[in-house]
Amino acid sequence: MDWYLETAGIAIPDYAVAGDSDPEWKEEDGPNRGSIGRAERIVGLLLDAAGALAGQINQYKTDEINARITELEQADLNDPDVRKQALADIVTLTKIRDQLQKQVRWTLPQWRVKSD
Repeated sequence: MDWYLETAGIAIPDYAVAGDSDPEWKEEDGPNRGSIGRAERIVGLLLDAAGALAGQINQYKTDEINARITELEQADLNDPDVRKQALADIVTLTKIRDQLQKQVRWTLPQWRVKSD
């Protein structure tokens, strides 16, 4: 785990230390404060960041695919071989775009518990 986080430039607090201070903690952050509270907030932030980054990548790829399909549709398709290749490329690009419209799910262990 540490390698992934270090590669991303993220330092995880030593949450095994009990009673340490947590200057970033606010009452609305919940009952966990100290290093464990910071570690829990980091998990939430990483999940939100991963979703936002995935959305940006998805949008970029979708835009590029749409632009390429538009180029192919507007190309001179009088030559039968060129038309055949353009149609095959459009089919391939459309399948890729359809795949990008799907959602993915990652399974994570539960890291936070709330009392009723």
